[in-house]
Amino acid sequence: MNKRNLLSFLFVLAIGFSSCDDNTDNSDTPTVRLVKQIDLFYKERGITESYECNYNSQNQLISISVNVEHNQTATFTYLTNNTLEFAHETGSTIWELNSDGSVASRIHKDINGHFLYEITSEYNDGYLEKDVKLEKDVMLDDNDNNMLVTFIKRYTWENGNVKLQGIDLYEYSSILNKPSSIDLAHCLIFRDMPIPFGSRGKSTKNLPSKVPYYWEQTFDEMLTYCATYRYTIDRQGYVTQVFSKEKDGIEYLMMNIQYK
Repeated sequence: MNKRNLLSFLFVLAIGFSSCDDNTDNSDTPTVRLVKQIDLFYKERGITESYECNYNSQNQLISISVNVEHNQTATFTYLTNNTLEFAHETGSTIWELNSDGSVASRIHKDINGHFLYEITSEYNDGYLEKDVKLEKDVMLDDNDNNMLVTFIKRYTWENGNVKLQGIDLYEYSSILNKPSSIDLAHCLIFRDMPIPFGSRGKSTKNLPSKVPYYWEQTFDEMLTYCATYRYTIDRQGYVTQVFSKEKDGIEYLMMNIQYK
């Protein structure tokens, strides 16, 4: 994972997890557990990242420490009830929140506070519909009106579960995505950073069993590789381990989760 991706990963990493095998009883409970540490290994990146989450007396996340090649600390600070700053060693990101806690926009800045880009998010009845990335038009004067849309991601929902629009390779297990302080499903579906439950609107109903994760262009076609997941849970029904099987067909331990 390169440095920018790592820091983006840290930004949304916040808190908890849950899992199981398909034959496990998945009774829905309102209990929310807080993650103490996540050890994450993506085989294609070839490194293990360990994340330690720290909370205040109200169980709000105040910092995350990651150990890769050396320790780094990212700090979350609430500027107002609807504004959250994520500060790290190469810059910061400002999250503007909607009234329900979902993220309306993420403004990325460099270490000197200069604008890099913004990602805005749109929802329909609480479900994420679209992400839009905005960047400065370097050919025009530097002001807030000179913004270019550089990409748009659209999402669709079926039976309570999400996928990227136009990609039909997602499959879901019967295991419920139980509410916890981290949205496990989002992290696994999009091979993305762990995020606080609810920060991307309503989450998926089930945990994924198969997701596309890698595209390769050959001479005459685009190849798509998928990862399949297997879960281990504790007695309370929360994920403690996630196993992944990817294009080499060999299953490996992708994620290990410890709770407070």
